[in-house]
Amino acid sequence: MKVGVVSDVHANEPALAAGLAVLDGERIDHLVVLGDLLSYGARPREVIARLQAAARTRPTTFLIGNHDQLYFELQRGDDGYFGQMHGWIKESARWTVAQLADLRLEAAFDWQQELLHDDVLFTHANPFAPGDWTYLNTSDVRERAQTRQEPDLGFHGAVVPGRFLASRPLAARHRPMDWLERPGPARQPNRRVAT
Repeated sequence: MKVGVVSDVHANEPALAAGLAVLDGERIDHLVVLGDLLSYGARPREVIARLQAAARTRPTTFLIGNHDQLYFELQRGDDGYFGQMHGWIKESARWTVAQLADLRLEAAFDWQQELLHDDVLFTHANPFAPGDWTYLNTSDVRERAQTRQEPDLGFHGAVVPGRFLASRPLAARHRPMDWLERPGPARQPNRRVAT
């Protein structure tokens, strides 16, 4: 089975469309979306519609990212996580919520915290715990993740590029390029975008 992975789209529908076209060409069997569908980009509704269409063509798993959790909470009237964000992210989130109007992100997909597929753990950020958004962007955090990860291989989004973590040498069936296709990052730059 060939798995395709999309992560950190952040409302960038043109990049998502290009990535999904690559995955379609690879004839993947299962699509895994590692979260963070919205924020920063200008096409939140289009991203949701494109992923809903993609999910109708093959088995698809949607994992919750920190920005997805942000919109779940905001659309429920809870601004706890929102209050921890930087000002420019708050500005993007307010704009995105207004664009979504009555479209509820939480109801748009069947969300999961993580996916264990063929002895590989897929998460948005790390193998620690649901809701822990610690990024694997330092050697200390990656080392801690490798010692705590079960099973022995994981794929985690939220950083560019997504991280493979192996706590033991990979078995022949887990050579990533044999079974995983990832078209590249579709995220927006982490700086303020003029509107």
